[in-house]
Amino acid sequence: MHNFPDVIIRKASIKDIAAIEQIEAKCFSEPWSLRAFYYYFQNETAVCFAAECDGVICGYICTYC
Repeated sequence: MHNFPDVIIRKASIKDIAAIEQIEAKCFSEPWSLRAFYYYFQNETAVCFAAECDGVICGYICTYC
């Protein structure tokens, strides 16, 4: 049996951008920059959700509505 941490999914905010950008940099060979995420968060049709594990952002998903 495995013990998995509780995961909370919530709408991400601008205060989450630094953590999201760090995950992005580890996962992609051509990651978005901090500037690109700030621009994204200002787009009214964009939405981003953050996954938190023990209070730390451990994942995210961003899309357009």
